[in-house]
Amino acid sequence: MTQTENNSAETVTGSFYDQIYQTVSETVSAASSYTSSRIPSPDIITAIPEIPSLSNISEMCFGTSDSSGNALERVQGRMEKVKVAANPKISTEMGHVQAGRQGEEFVLHELEKLGKVRQAVRIPGTEGRFEIDLVLEQRSHIYLFEVKNWTGKLELTPTGNWKQIRNKNSIPPEIIHENVLEKTRHKMCLFLEKLSIPKDKVSCFVVFPKENLKITYAIGRQPEVLSAKEFMNWINRQTPSQIRVFSEFILPKSWTGFDEKTTAKIKESIGDCGTWDEIHLEGGRVLTGDFKCGPGKLSKLKRDKTASASFSHTRSQLIGGLKAVFGKEPKVEISFFPRNSDNFFDAIVPQVKL
Repeated sequence: MTQTENNSAETVTGSFYDQIYQTVSETVSAASSYTSSRIPSPDIITAIPEIPSLSNISEMCFGTSDSSGNALERVQGRMEKVKVAANPKISTEMGHVQAGRQGEEFVLHELEKLGKVRQAVRIPGTEGRFEIDLVLEQRSHIYLFEVKNWTGKLELTPTGNWKQIRNKNSIPPEIIHENVLEKTRHKMCLFLEKLSIPKDKVSCFVVFPKENLKITYAIGRQPEVLSAKEFMNWINRQTPSQIRVFSEFILPKSWTGFDEKTTAKIKESIGDCGTWDEIHLEGGRVLTGDFKCGPGKLSKLKRDKTASASFSHTRSQLIGGLKAVFGKEPKVEISFFPRNSDNFFDAIVPQVKL
């Protein structure tokens, strides 16, 4: 091997950082010589930005002047987080859960034509809390709705339970449910106790929005049980006429509905009932429950003043990767929206960001 070849071999050997250091040093030396020959004034020379050394570049990229392999490990760790943030796990609903939610949304959409509707209202009882799917508040009446988006055939068992015979190829082919109507009536009793209003001012219904459900006579004969067709007929009957709308507009509320004292009591009582908190995951899955606490500043969230919180982060792997190289950890931004605000912009402009 010739001497030239030996020198070439020696140049290639050494760590990756040694090669970078040599290249940067030669560049700095060349730039300094060129600057000295072109600009003799010391005042002007000091005003020229200093060309970053290898340690400065390392500090910019890795957050430290250390040029060891640990710096690369830290970058790789940040890049892994960026990869996860750019490709979040998709959490879809189970089939029966999604079907139930779709049925409830259909009923909600129809009820909103008739008055103010609240979802997932919780009523406290001696056996725990009970949830009412939908509560419709009208001028002179309150309606409670339990929604079951079932298919197949529904029968009453000798023990009083409800047996759902599902469609062909469904697993399991049959499901035994508790008597939904009896449980809904029990919820209505608890609701009446809490609001302390006359019984004739509150009604309850069990709605089956699926048209392909056959309800046997033993269950369907109950006036509180509404099939899909019966529910739509009920909606049409409840739709106020023009005369009724006009009379409610010009007459005192106490003449056509609850008096002011009862209205205030209803508003206060239903407001105290509360609803479940919901977490909407990527992919459409929704988790329900009671929000207790969260990490960092999220644990100081004022639940009585906050309607919702929106979480967002950088989904671009390219942008996130560039930030990770220069020492930036992937971060989540949280936007809070106020509850019960009359300001239109509060619904679209976040209250605070973290």
